[in-house]
Amino acid sequence: MAVIFTLSSIPGKKLPDVGLPHIDKIVHAVEYFILGLLMIRAFLYPASIPRRGVFVALSVFIAMSFAAADEWHQSF
Repeated sequence: MAVIFTLSSIPGKKLPDVGLPHIDKIVHAVEYFILGLLMIRAFLYPASIPRRGVFVALSVFIAMSFAAADEWHQSF
């Protein structure tokens, strides 16, 4: 998460232009999707955990909360 937070601190004007419109939104979606998958995997590591749905929902909630906090952070 620290890598995402640090890289998202780079002002958009300092990033190279790749010529694709809204590429930043696509990159954000992919990186937070991967973060969510990694969190689900971490929470469900012992395969015999009961109530797996709760941990999946918790992983999605944490990843979405971090994404929202990162968007707020980028507004500065």
